[in-house]
Amino acid sequence: MNRRLFQSESAMGKPFLPFRRWAKRAFRFRVVTLLALTLVAAIWFAFKFYREPITSQNLSLLRPIRTIEKDVWQIRSSPDRTRLALVSWEQPVDIREMQTLLPIQTLCQSRKVIHFAFSSDPNVIAFCENSKTVEVVNREIDRSIQIATANPQPKMEFSPDGRLLATGGYGNAAFLWSVADGSLVHQLNIGSATGGLTARFSPDGDTLAIGNRNGATRLFDVSTGTERLVLHKEMSQGLEFHPSGDRLAIGYTDGSIVVWETVSGRRVAQKATPADEIYCVAWSPDGNLLASCGRNGDIVIWDGPTLTPLHRFAAPPWVIYVCFSPDGARLISAGGDFINTQTRKVRVWGVPLTQRLLGR
Repeated sequence: MNRRLFQSESAMGKPFLPFRRWAKRAFRFRVVTLLALTLVAAIWFAFKFYREPITSQNLSLLRPIRTIEKDVWQIRSSPDRTRLALVSWEQPVDIREMQTLLPIQTLCQSRKVIHFAFSSDPNVIAFCENSKTVEVVNREIDRSIQIATANPQPKMEFSPDGRLLATGGYGNAAFLWSVADGSLVHQLNIGSATGGLTARFSPDGDTLAIGNRNGATRLFDVSTGTERLVLHKEMSQGLEFHPSGDRLAIGYTDGSIVVWETVSGRRVAQKATPADEIYCVAWSPDGNLLASCGRNGDIVIWDGPTLTPLHRFAAPPWVIYVCFSPDGARLISAGGDFINTQTRKVRVWGVPLTQRLLGR
């Protein structure tokens, strides 16, 4: 009787055996498929978002990796290295995620912005339209302060600690303002040469450089507002402090670039370029490389200490801006034709993983 019962139970289980085998096979297939898809996705992300820092050794491997069809004349990165602002003339500000350059938001809706700046406080920004007024906005508390400057088109720059705002624009004085209440802290007179003024803070926030499109660049003590140095070469356009703060690179309207020592005012290096004008200079985050761009000239990567040219990118006639990404893995430029604005683009260069694997 027990034997019959056992046989009966075995017979009852037989119809379920094919199903169990099929289920096991299906499970194994799904696991293998999932692992394969995960591997493919990992390889795709590696190829797509691989970010090797740009160095003097891999400049020959740089390739265009992204193009954004947009007429941009200023690019600003946030101090927290998470966002990039693409500023077009008299348009709202296009904010992009730093790693992917995907759009994440549009700021200053319905405003005709020409200059924009991020603060070290991620909730605070500043911008101006084609006027003499700068607006400082704290989005966390929904507060806006309007600062009436004396200069048209007042370019602005936050101090590294976010407490001060420097403004330039067209005039013969720059200004330092309190971000907390918009009050004037210092007026920085730059002499009788009225011109387009660009303000840049040193990385430690102690020194403010004021470049003058029609005069000499001057360095001021931020705490007292007193003049420290006059750099005796006139008609600057782009300027940027070295990450160490001990040097200042300046591009000039005659197509030359000079690197100055910020303590003594000594010329560390100087080079003439074929460009009609140099619009912008930018240090790599480690300070070893300097990028430049301008009108009717290539985008050039220079050795930082000596201004020896290391690499050139053929460029359109008008390249208004160039910068390194904060991680040093991308070079980003904006420009196109001088007259036909429809040709203008944002271009991104990097070292694709395929180039590194091939070594060419």
